[in-house]
Formats: sequence, structure tokens, C-alpha cells
Amino acid sequence: MSASDLLGLNVSRLEALRERLPALGLKRAELFLFRRDELPAVRQALAEQGVRFSAHVPVPRPEQYPFPPTWTFLNYADAERRELYFRIVKETVETAAELGAEYVV
Repeated sequence: MSASDLLGLNVSRLEALRERLPALGLKRAELFLFRRDELPAVRQALAEQGVRFSAHVPVPRPEQYPFPPTWTFLNYADAERRELYFRIVKETVETAAELGAEYVV
């Protein structure tokens, strides 16, 4: 097994997935912050390059999620924010399964 099989890149933009990952000779990625409308292109790029990947919450990025991300709801006292975070995690797990991710972070 070579280093390129073990090393990867955090990827949140299509151009990084399409151009930077191959330029670095990497075959692993951790996806995060992709919008729902980008997912078909993400799926295609992953398939074309044979990239193994994981997903980091959130995928897809919700409308109300800040960019760049600077906060989390998991430990908030406000129940509404915590519930929103759990919905985001659930959607990420479902999307990751649909895309064929190895795991979710």
C-alpha cells in the first residue's frame, strides 16, 4: 500500500476534488460543506477518480449553516439548536450512505 492510498485531503469545493486531489496523487478525501446541488457532480468526480472517501458533518450544507463554519449546536443549552444539529447529523449520515462513504465524522 502506498502513501497515496493512506493520505487524503479535506475537500469542500468541486475544483479541489477535480483538480487538487489528482494533482497531489491522492486517492482519499473527506467531504464537507458541499451544497445539495453540488452532490451529483461530487458523486461523478469521486467515481471518475476512484476516490475513497468519508463525510464530515455537514453534507449537504444546510442553508442556515455559516460558511466558513465556526460553530456547533451539540453542546448548546438551547434545545432547538441541539435538535437542528441532530437533524444535520442525520442528513449527513443518510447522504454519506447514498454517496458510498466509508464513514462519517
